[in-house]
Amino acid sequence: MDYHLIRSSRRTVALIIRNGNLIVRAPRRADLAEIERFIRAKQGWIQKHLAKAANRQSPKKKYQDGEKFWFLGQEYPLHITDDYRSKLFYDGDQFILSQFQIHKAKSLFENWYRVQAKKILAERAIFFADKMGLLYKKITITGANTRWGSCSGKGTVNFSWRLIMAPLEIVDYVTVHELAHLAHHNHSKSFWLYVKNYYPDYKSAKNWLKEKGHEFG
Repeated sequence: MDYHLIRSSRRTVALIIRNGNLIVRAPRRADLAEIERFIRAKQGWIQKHLAKAANRQSPKKKYQDGEKFWFLGQEYPLHITDDYRSKLFYDGDQFILSQFQIHKAKSLFENWYRVQAKKILAERAIFFADKMGLLYKKITITGANTRWGSCSGKGTVNFSWRLIMAPLEIVDYVTVHELAHLAHHNHSKSFWLYVKNYYPDYKSAKNWLKEKGHEFG
């Protein structure tokens, strides 16, 4: 879980959700491992409040003709057709949906995104795992709306299907980030140096997600 750490003369660790981001305030001498154990213990609270922040910021889709939908960093319009056979189709320039399927539009879009995510994220994971000399057990696609990805201690790498809305370079950053947890199980200095070795501009990608990520909620 990404967070911004601020150390000060305070005596305890505090968690703050601001603009959809997690800020951790901690004593100057607090051990990083202890801070991250505290964060893990409060994960339920964090997810709940991040979700609330995301819901406040994310525009609700109406699935109307001309409405824009993200895919790999580009927005494509939705065209509503009279053809009853068109459940949901993407032709490279637009999404096409039958007016008779609008009542199922939300699930149709999610299913379409999941299929694309499974294909593209698997390809990027294979590419970077080979480059990084790492082995993972499997890739899973989740419905998380506040976490772009995660990595379990058993080697399973998880990605939110919403990530596929972001530009490919952001997809690659999250892929490298999660794969790096196979080698480093925290967000220590060594972890970020490892990420930087395979994704030098990781800071820009992190900032992009903080600024733009709410649009994919």
